[in-house]
Amino acid sequence: ADLMNAGSKRAALVEEHAAVAANTLRSLGMMAGNAGYLGAHERLIAVSSAVLLCHEDHPVNKLFLSRRHEAICLDLLDMWVSIAGPMKIVPGSPSELMFDSVLSLLTAPSTLGHPDRSARLAEILGNLAEDVSRNEQYLSSRIPSIAPPLVDLLTLSPSPTAAESAMSALCHLSSYDWNARAALGRVPRLVPAVVAQLAGATGVGARAETATSAALALLNLAEAPNSRAVLGGYETEIVFAGAMGGPASEFLANVLFELSH
Repeated sequence: ADLMNAGSKRAALVEEHAAVAANTLRSLGMMAGNAGYLGAHERLIAVSSAVLLCHEDHPVNKLFLSRRHEAICLDLLDMWVSIAGPMKIVPGSPSELMFDSVLSLLTAPSTLGHPDRSARLAEILGNLAEDVSRNEQYLSSRIPSIAPPLVDLLTLSPSPTAAESAMSALCHLSSYDWNARAALGRVPRLVPAVVAQLAGATGVGARAETATSAALALLNLAEAPNSRAVLGGYETEIVFAGAMGGPASEFLANVLFELSH
């Protein structure tokens, strides 16, 4: 009961210990060779998932959570970012629990209000999706669940970093097989949200990176069969963005070439 009381000395002490542990795990995750071991540790993933998810389920979360608890969550998410890179998602394993927890957090109502958290969650999905040979089969079947919260980050998040991470994850998913690309094309609001990111093509920093990832994702979708039905209505926007120059322009020229055939 003391842990539910923000003024409890015991709660404060437990929280302090948790903060040290989470920061240590964050550091361990970043060390070469540790990612595989940490990602396979069933209790570690279970406990870190419980800590990350508790603020959504707790009936008095606004009183229970402190700034330190948010820092704990960010440290745990940083660890997950590190271990997601080499992780292969296996049904029934800690890797699947971590993946499911990331999706639960991404779809939680409070996530958009925490840009640092949402950026890390999108980055975790991007790291899981990056290696086509590792998780393509698993993630392809989950595109209807994965893509919508990433689209929400693109359209609703005030954070350029969160949008960049979301677009990077979608770009990785768009490199999968034709069935996966078709599934992406069917996700409501996805194509217009991706096209809208092209507006940052001549910018710098996160917005420019987001625009380049968007252009590459559109090219991946354009290479798939029946792409004209998905992208044909956006040719004017693509032409305009390509004429602006920047790193995305070559990808966009190839998008238009694919749509013309």
